[in-house]
Amino acid sequence: MSGRVLEIGSGGGPRCGLSGDPRSACAPHGYHPGLRRPAASRGIRRRHPRPVCDDLRDPARPKELCDAVWANACLLHVHRADLPTVLTRLRAVTRQGGLLRFSVKEGEGEAWSGHGPVAAPRLFIYWLEPELRAVVERAGWTAIRVGRVHGPSAAWLEVWASVERASRPSGRQAPPRTTCHTFAIRAAVAAVRHIWSQLLRIRGQYRWHA
Repeated sequence: MSGRVLEIGSGGGPRCGLSGDPRSACAPHGYHPGLRRPAASRGIRRRHPRPVCDDLRDPARPKELCDAVWANACLLHVHRADLPTVLTRLRAVTRQGGLLRFSVKEGEGEAWSGHGPVAAPRLFIYWLEPELRAVVERAGWTAIRVGRVHGPSAAWLEVWASVERASRPSGRQAPPRTTCHTFAIRAAVAAVRHIWSQLLRIRGQYRWHA
């Protein structure tokens, strides 16, 4: 796909972006090293943005909208209550007729997992198709298509959608309903709950062995 792509994340990196051409990157925010170099060359210092509250516009061309948003295997870490805010903000920086592609794990509830080459457990939010489709639609995206892909350890929901109508942003991007402060509190509460559950589990094992 040609055009300017806003990269939010690419999981482990193998499916990094849509075109592979750094010139098409629209303020690339992904963690993959292939996107960090062109970002740095354009004066974009922040490598790990928070799409729930950070400015998603291209600093080099803040008045221009992007042609597509690519968020592969990254929005599954966004708290359920925050995903509508994230999708609404992504729509605000996408032109009319622009595309959205993202993927999440299929299932119910949420869970912490240390699977993969990570330094600490991560929170995964699981989604069922009807609920996910409704959230995407309420955020203003249209022509929604949801596909199912079965991976080695889990099933994934891959979402494609487009923007039927979009207004050109002017001035500073409007602050989201979910602030960075609120987002940080939710993340901290989730981490404390996880640590507490692990402590209770260890305590129970100790009592059993004793």
